[in-house]
Amino acid sequence: MKKINKTLFIIFIMFFVILFLIYENIKDKKTKDIVVNDYNIKQIQKKFANLFSDSIIILDEWKIYELELCCDFPTDFKVNSFKEIKLDKFKGYGNGEIRFYDPFIFYKGDIKNILYEACYFDYKMKYDCTINLAKIVNNDVVENKILHNPKHKISYPQVVILEDDKIFISLEEVGSKNGFPGIYEIKDKNLTLINKPIDKRLYDTTYFYHKGIYYAFGTDGEGNLRLYYGKNPREGKFTEHKSSPITNDKKLNRMAGNIIRMKDKIYRFAMKNDKVYGGGINLLEIKTLNENKYEEIFLKEKIFSQTLIDEKTVLRHHIILDNKNIEKGKIKVIIDGANLWPMTMHGKKMKKIKRN
Repeated sequence: MKKINKTLFIIFIMFFVILFLIYENIKDKKTKDIVVNDYNIKQIQKKFANLFSDSIIILDEWKIYELELCCDFPTDFKVNSFKEIKLDKFKGYGNGEIRFYDPFIFYKGDIKNILYEACYFDYKMKYDCTINLAKIVNNDVVENKILHNPKHKISYPQVVILEDDKIFISLEEVGSKNGFPGIYEIKDKNLTLINKPIDKRLYDTTYFYHKGIYYAFGTDGEGNLRLYYGKNPREGKFTEHKSSPITNDKKLNRMAGNIIRMKDKIYRFAMKNDKVYGGGINLLEIKTLNENKYEEIFLKEKIFSQTLIDEKTVLRHHIILDNKNIEKGKIKVIIDGANLWPMTMHGKKMKKIKRN
């Protein structure tokens, strides 16, 4: 009898060990899927329907906002007002959740053009990220469409205006065959590749024109912020700077929008990524920038903290200055930001899942 009880006890323990391992395997696989924000709420509920977890899923919902500022931007300012730029209607996106990232601006006459990244499920339930173009007239979105949708992941459509008022677009293309950032022009309502001046896989490549030279900042796969320079991004290859890599600090090593020049000073924005992706926007001043030397100083951490926009977003990682409004005596910027919303599991205690 004792032998039978011992055998049943061992079988009972083994059963729960196996059940626990199966559960952990399923949970790990599904939570890895979840943290990349690939699913809408109904899909998440369906995926987790059979799990007996005490966790809560906290996802982010990235949107694009326009902020009106006052005072001495970017070193000392406050947010007077903000509004969401409604970009959730465009052909081909499907019916799922949409997330918006990396807005960049250029003007044609009085039409404000916003290039941005949209990530969503298409009609075939395939997760997709595209480069979109929205046109805004008198604060109304009059056109919004997919401009570029290759098979690989694309992001960060930086708009660079040349001296002759022509523009080119730089894309992050780490997911492409060689991963090098491409230079594009808008032709026939599409993006057309014209050059790949940097032979390095880089995230968020950001160009800045200074004293006859184009400088390009971008982050490699090891987290190094690298610096390149050249005469013309549309032709030939760029040279890596002597000071490159600039930094590996996660608070400073990822670009967060255009470099700006204000009051004879040059400022660089960096994502604060040391604890969470999109944890804030940090501010640096570039003191020296030429072909032989680069120097910068750190000025301020999380520049939008304790401002009005805190009521709407807790995550931010990108800022663009609306230069057209500066000419009219106003300071406006566009940022992408995210709210966090929770989903309880079977009414259990809330617990945040670690973000990748």
